Amino acid sequence: MSTFEIANIKPLPNDELLNFGIYLHIVNATTIPPHLVLSINGKVFSLSTKGPVLDGNMEQNLRFLKYKKVKTLFVKLKLPPLVTQEELLHKIRMITSAYPRVDVGVATCLTPIKDFCKEIYETDASGVQLIFDLLPRLSDKELVEDVFHLHLAEDLNGDVLLMDRYSVFEVNECIYSSYELKRA
Repeated sequence: MSTFEIANIKPLPNDELLNFGIYLHIVNATTIPPHLVLSINGKVFSLSTKGPVLDGNMEQNLRFLKYKKVKTLFVKLKLPPLVTQEELLHKIRMITSAYPRVDVGVATCLTPIKDFCKEIYETDASGVQLIFDLLPRLSDKELVEDVFHLHLAEDLNGDVLLMDRYSVFEVNECIYSSYELKRA
């Protein structure tokens, strides 16, 4: 299995940091597949099999991640010029709520994040199906400002995390399994 390298990772210095700026959260970063979340100034947005989460509470989210010792990366993205916080929040609300839930062949947790990056940062979304497709495009446009971690110290080699690559098939398998568990 091949790996994907994420470098220059620092420990999360304090929780307050996540209340300012735009962060892409890679939750369960060493699990295949991880869950992806976006936060803007302390408001959390995600898409799961339960549906969209809009304006989630960062403090509550962090309490859960810490209590469960969830291995998480926080990729800080540069703030786009000439866009207000209200415009960013309006855009991510509209994009995330456009999807009723994660579903095989329809949307993954990456879908609203990919759409947001396309609209706000003008990233090329063609062929973006996995986090391994999106992160290099954000890096190429010099949009990644910092990367912080929570509970990943033992998984890092210096300041580098080698994530196992996964496929769209594995993402779809995970989504399908989640629905099967709900039916059982």
